[in-house]
Amino acid sequence: MKSKRSQNAVILGYLQALWLPFLVCGLLAASAVDLVPRLTHSDCEMTWMFSWPQYQRLNLSLELREAYPQYGLHLYRENRNREEPLLDAAPLRLRGLPALFIPGNAGSHKQVRSSASIALQMHRHEFPRLRHFDFFTVDLNEEFSGLFGGVLLRQTQFVAASIRHILSLYPSSPSRPSSVLIVAHSMGGVVAQALFTLPNFPSSLVSTIITLSSPLARPVVTFDPSLMEFYTRISEVWYNDREGGVARNVTLVSVSGGDSDVQVPFHLTIPSSHPHQTHTPTIGSPAVPRNWVPADHRAVVWWVNYIIITSFPSQVSQATTGTQ
Repeated sequence: MKSKRSQNAVILGYLQALWLPFLVCGLLAASAVDLVPRLTHSDCEMTWMFSWPQYQRLNLSLELREAYPQYGLHLYRENRNREEPLLDAAPLRLRGLPALFIPGNAGSHKQVRSSASIALQMHRHEFPRLRHFDFFTVDLNEEFSGLFGGVLLRQTQFVAASIRHILSLYPSSPSRPSSVLIVAHSMGGVVAQALFTLPNFPSSLVSTIITLSSPLARPVVTFDPSLMEFYTRISEVWYNDREGGVARNVTLVSVSGGDSDVQVPFHLTIPSSHPHQTHTPTIGSPAVPRNWVPADHRAVVWWVNYIIITSFPSQVSQATTGTQ
């Protein structure tokens, strides 16, 4: 009789010891059932183009070509005839507002096509009286900029030279643009911030930066000390200045993909703060008006841009021309 009671006690002890692991495993399984479909399924509406995208490579100076032979600068254009090539030597007739797309880690310069095409369509059909955007894009050789700080510095220097070249393409007139709107994805947003750490880069050349799923707070992974030094320098110039740094004069809008972006979580897209920071809003894509759903790390390029451009065309235009 005693042996049976002791046996029951042992069984009861095992059950009491195992209930907590079973409960934890059950909760994890339930979370996976709820989370996996949300990560693999996207409710984002893809943007569509109605002409063939073409990328006109711009002729840079010999000095730039020798210093950065692996990089390039392109102007986005559309052609209704696929068979008709767009010559790189075609004359430029720029009358719009310059916008520059900076790709992220291993990103392609051709990722500009969604935002550039939608901006063009919106100008033609919704806002014909507003000046359109001339979208430029930098080809950064699809480098892994999220792993090595030296790559980021070289990319930043090339982007700074590209901005000067872009502004020089516009004819002299009272309405000539004096600054560039930057749209950057992932590590491209870090490059955009780093422009202001360069010693000879005037902060007036950029008045607005829109970053898409960019890890502005710190790197996602850290394998290289120079990467942390790169972030530290950005923080010193942007946020640690007693006067507020360049953040007093530059509007930085940080957009996160939300829960669906597992590569760059929302908390990494929030830049470091300081008392003078009044022009750096951070929003998740589910909080954007007429949106309400998250986007993964790649989808944020071809989807959130549409929301930004359609919702704030006049504000972005004013910020680009410096008339805000």
